[in-house]
Amino acid sequence: DKDEGDAHIKQQHAVMYRNAGMLLQLINEVLDFTKMESNAQKLEASQANLVHFMQDIKMSFDALAATRNIGFDLIVENDIPGIWFDQVLIRKVLFNLLANAFKFTNAGKSITIKISSTGNQQAAFKNYVAIDVINFGNVLSADQMARIFDPFYQLDHKNKYQGSGLGLSLVKKLVELHKGAVTVKSSAEQGTCFTVFLRQGYQHFSKNERAGRLNYSLDDLMVDAIAGDYKALNDEPGIQTEGAIAVQDRPLLLIVEDNADVLQFIRQIFIDSCNVLTAGNGDEAL
Repeated sequence: DKDEGDAHIKQQHAVMYRNAGMLLQLINEVLDFTKMESNAQKLEASQANLVHFMQDIKMSFDALAATRNIGFDLIVENDIPGIWFDQVLIRKVLFNLLANAFKFTNAGKSITIKISSTGNQQAAFKNYVAIDVINFGNVLSADQMARIFDPFYQLDHKNKYQGSGLGLSLVKKLVELHKGAVTVKSSAEQGTCFTVFLRQGYQHFSKNERAGRLNYSLDDLMVDAIAGDYKALNDEPGIQTEGAIAVQDRPLLLIVEDNADVLQFIRQIFIDSCNVLTAGNGDEAL
C-alpha cells in the first residue's frame, strides 16, 4: 500500500533527522571541550541585554514545553544591568542547562529560568548577575552534585538518555572563562537548581576579550533532536505489542533494546512475520 509505504519512509526520515541532530550535538560538545582543554577557546564579550537574550533562548524551547505539558517560565526578579558576555558561549551554557532540565522533567512538572542581580546580598558573589535554571525531577545526592561537573560523568537514570558526559563540564569551563561560577543544589521541595553567576561590568575582561561577537542564533536541529528523543522514549513505555494484531500461526518474538530508535528499526524487520513484543530493558522483559 502506497500510503503505508510513505508513512514508513517518513518515519525512517524522522529517525535519521533526530539522530543527526543528536550526533551533531555530541560532535560539537567534544570539539568545544577539546578547545577548552587546549586553551584555544577565544572569548569575545560584548555588552548585551541579558533579559532579551534569555527571552530569545526561552522561545526556542517553548514548543517543546507545550508538547510535553511542562510549565516553562522566565522570571526577572529585579533590575538587571547590562552586562558583558560572549553571547555564543553563554548560549551554549544555557542550552546545555535547559536541555538537561527537559531531559529529567516529567509531564505536569515545571521548569523555571530566574534572573536576578545579587548586589551585596551574597558575600561570595557581590555585584554579579545570577541565572537560575530550576526543574523538578529526580533529587541529586550529595555525591552526584560533587561529581556532576566532572568530564564524562553521567547521571544514571535507567540509562534513558545517552550523551557525551561533557555537557556540564563544558558549562563549568565556559562560565569560568567569563570569570564567573556555576553551582548546583537539589531538594525535593525546591527542585534542582543550576545557577550561573556572571560578573557585572567589563573590567575583569582584557581588551582582547572584548571583541563584540554578536551572532548567537540557536541551532534548531538540536532542539528538534531533543524533542524527537522524548517522543521516541514515550513511544516505548515498557513491554508492548506495538498495537499489532496477533496472528495465531506466527512465532512470538520478544525484542529487548534500550535505544528506542534501534528497537523500532528491528521491530519493522520482523513485524510482518512474527507476533512482536518489545521491552526497553531486561526488567521490563521479565
